[in-house]
Amino acid sequence: MLYTHLFDRATWQFFANLGMNLDYFEKQGAGAFALEQHTRYLTELLLGQEVTVRTRAIDRSAKRFHFMHFMTIGGNGVPAATTELIGALFFEIVQVHPQVGEKLPRGPVEQVGVPHDIHVLHFI
Repeated sequence: MLYTHLFDRATWQFFANLGMNLDYFEKQGAGAFALEQHTRYLTELLLGQEVTVRTRAIDRSAKRFHFMHFMTIGGNGVPAATTELIGALFFEIVQVHPQVGEKLPRGPVEQVGVPHDIHVLHFI
């Protein structure tokens, strides 16, 4: 459970760096969820050990995002675990298109895309 908790905290920090903090989700009537997640446990963590989690943005589309977290132990950089995630954004449905009857999402999905792309370009 410790690994999962630390990766969850890193995910929220990553989202905040992209401008998607709790306030953003509440104002946009939005949310995010994991479509796929793969975790590799490489080294046992002991209670009280200092760890570092680094995040790498990999790719995105208008609604999906792909990233990885890398957890290392202390300052020596020994790999402890990795997790790779593909997630999706959703927005509250607030109106119906008058001609087609199609529901339209509230809020621009692309506004979080630019910061994500900057993270991706940083690692290319």
